[in-house]
Formats: sequence, structure tokens, C-alpha cells
Amino acid sequence: MRTSSAASTRSALAAVPGWRGGGAPDPAAGDPPLGRGRGSAEARYHLCPRCGRATPEAALEAYCPNDGTRLLASCPACDAPITSPFGRYCTRCGHDLRADGDLGEG
Repeated sequence: MRTSSAASTRSALAAVPGWRGGGAPDPAAGDPPLGRGRGSAEARYHLCPRCGRATPEAALEAYCPNDGTRLLASCPACDAPITSPFGRYCTRCGHDLRADGDLGEG
């Protein structure tokens, strides 16, 4: 009899120190906040300045599949990385990331 994948996952996670079953970090146990653990890199995204579509940097996409516009890997004004798939403005300098909608076409 096969075990369900959910049961297998729960079983594997139960072996992780500090895992409480809900997956949330436990500050009282010294768990770091999600995405900020030791050795974890900040998530980075590539953003289409025309339609706003964001993809994880790991997807290795250079052009938007929706409209063919070259994706931004960082803010064109200050070169800060794009760290939110929902952001329209640079978190460092406030530049409108969708202002350059025709960037990279040609």
C-alpha cells in the first residue's frame, strides 16, 4: 500500500527541528522569519515594464511571453534588485518600473 504524498511530506517535515506542523516559524524556538533564514537569499524577480508580469529570477526568462518586451532584472534608475512580484515602484529610489514600457524592444 502506498502512502499519500501529503503523508510522506508530513513525515519528512516532522524530522525537521522546530517544525510544529503548521509550517510557520516559531520565534520562541529561535526560528528565523520565513525567507530570511541562514543562507537563504532574498527572492528576486524579473519584471515586464509593459504588462507588469513578474517571473522568479530562477526561471531564466529574458523576454515577456505575453508581449515580447525585455524583462527588467533591476531598477533602471538605481540598479536595485526587484524583490517583489507585485511592486510597481523601486523600493530603493521610488522609480516607476513600468514607466519604461518600450525598454529593450527593437
